Amino acid sequence: MRKEYLIILLVGIAIIAILSFYMASEKPLTDKRVAIIIFDRYNPIELEAAEKISGNYTIIAADRINREYDIYIEDMSPKDIGQYDALILVGGSGVYDRVTGKIDDPNMEKVIEIVEEANRQGKIIGAICAAPAILAKAEILNGKEATIYPGLEYILGENGAKYVKRDVVVSGNIITAKNPNVADEFARAVAEKLGK
Repeated sequence: MRKEYLIILLVGIAIIAILSFYMASEKPLTDKRVAIIIFDRYNPIELEAAEKISGNYTIIAADRINREYDIYIEDMSPKDIGQYDALILVGGSGVYDRVTGKIDDPNMEKVIEIVEEANRQGKIIGAICAAPAILAKAEILNGKEATIYPGLEYILGENGAKYVKRDVVVSGNIITAKNPNVADEFARAVAEKLGK
């Protein structure tokens, strides 16, 4: 009988330890206000990592997507970015198709305006996967080091950025990451730049 109680007690302690670890790992990395821009066919791993940066985030849909979001980009002025501490651009095949010209999206101009305004205001700006190409096209990477999804390095070069073959690159107020495999590292780098 005592063995059974001991086993039950040990199992209970193990469950509590596992739940505590899980809950601690899901805690946001910072409490700063973060705006996250996503396009259709965004990468869910990258979005999940971006959401871990802060419990105080706003999802901005750059086009009509099949997911809940907080603001549609056409309902936003670039100056509205002033209420956030950071701007994050999530990549994915939808971004890839836009930055390579496979899709001509008029909302891309609005995204670029928001990126330019965020940079003017000195906000922390993060972009992962294909999204650093948007920063390059916004001309905020000129003379800066950055990384990007393999095969898109030429977009950085054409727009004055210096491609660096690293997973995550921090260059001033801008953080870039190359693919979803480094999404958590990217999120930690953004949070560290934001501070607590």
